[in-house]
Amino acid sequence: MGEVDLVQRVLRSPGTPTPVIVVMEKPVVLIVEKNAVVRSAIAKRLRAAGFEVIEAANSAEAEQVLKSTVVDALLSDIPKPAE
Repeated sequence: MGEVDLVQRVLRSPGTPTPVIVVMEKPVVLIVEKNAVVRSAIAKRLRAAGFEVIEAANSAEAEQVLKSTVVDALLSDIPKPAE
């Protein structure tokens, strides 16, 4: 009997409470920094601390990332252009 079969059998047993599954994802940080050396150093530290890191060299790249990805935090030294 495989692990999946055993789990399914246990879950079907009378009196077995419904399990609660919590998926803990790493917080996602977007770094927007034009200097590649600085950006890489920040990213390295954040990854070591357990964050998922996305890097962008400019605001255009950051905007593309934000169109398709939910981030938990954004670090930037690049000011938002005036509209």
